[in-house]
Amino acid sequence: MAFIPFRFDAGQYCEIPMENTQTITRGQALDDSDDDGLFAAATNTSNFVPYVAMENITTSSAGQLIKAIRTFGVQFLADTTNDTAATDVNLTADLTDSNTVDNAASAQDVFYIERLVGAAADRKVIGTFLSFKATA
Repeated sequence: MAFIPFRFDAGQYCEIPMENTQTITRGQALDDSDDDGLFAAATNTSNFVPYVAMENITTSSAGQLIKAIRTFGVQFLADTTNDTAATDVNLTADLTDSNTVDNAASAQDVFYIERLVGAAADRKVIGTFLSFKATA
């Protein structure tokens, strides 16, 4: 499924520059892991996710603009890697990939789980991306 804006998304839509040859689908988490100002699909090592893609596209040049949504303050409906449990609520989690929250890992702590959606086996949560990563 990917990340779907759930609430507080008004005024958060924009266009952002992408890395070359990126195949992106709507709802994918995006980051700038190499700090060059161009975005790509987030990974399990991403520690900051400022945008989520809002269109399906394959980029053909560096800097090509795509539609996205800023993650700051926006709640998202998200899939999880594992069945959900009440103990997941109010915890931070990593990403499994650019489409899924890893609710069993917390090394990067990029997604805050606010509540569960449906049965545990549905593997769905509502939460927010953290706006920064604290470093020691």
